Amino acid sequence: MFCLIMAITPGPNNLLLASCGFNFGFRQAVPLLLGITAGFAVLILAVAAGLGALLQASPGMVIILKVVGLAYIGWLALGLWRSGPTCEAHVARKPGFLHGVTLQSVNLKAWIMALASLGMFARPGETYWQDVITVSLVFVAVGIPSHLIWIGMGSVIARRARAATMLITFNRSMAVLLLAWAALMLTVQV
Repeated sequence: MFCLIMAITPGPNNLLLASCGFNFGFRQAVPLLLGITAGFAVLILAVAAGLGALLQASPGMVIILKVVGLAYIGWLALGLWRSGPTCEAHVARKPGFLHGVTLQSVNLKAWIMALASLGMFARPGETYWQDVITVSLVFVAVGIPSHLIWIGMGSVIARRARAATMLITFNRSMAVLLLAWAALMLTVQV
């Protein structure tokens, strides 16, 4: 249940997936989804291997993560804001697999999810790595359908309203939501 709530609630991943589904269609958003999924699995493994303890022990690292995360999410938001009224005008900027992987490294919600889930469900001792793998697999199993819902929502909205103003309004709304999410994450203590 924890994984489902974390995976399906709004955040940079889901907002970007909805935007990609809206602008490029369902199938074109799948590489981004796969990148997000792979990137998050790698993040869980890295946190379990000690990166999480390093982050928690170093307030300076948290500040760096927040600043870099805000800059990357700001760059993504700027791309959405500047998108034109037709999808064809910005196909070259379609987020793909590497965008999804990269986003996880600076997505504070992803870090919080990884830290919290491992803290709750990975017991120290002999079964630690089994628990880490289980947590990672549960996030993959729950995350993919949750993310598909966001892609589907974006692509359904796009099919219903293809007016140029609707495209621009949707993209700018997603850009503002991404920036608002990033600003909110700046206030969170890791």
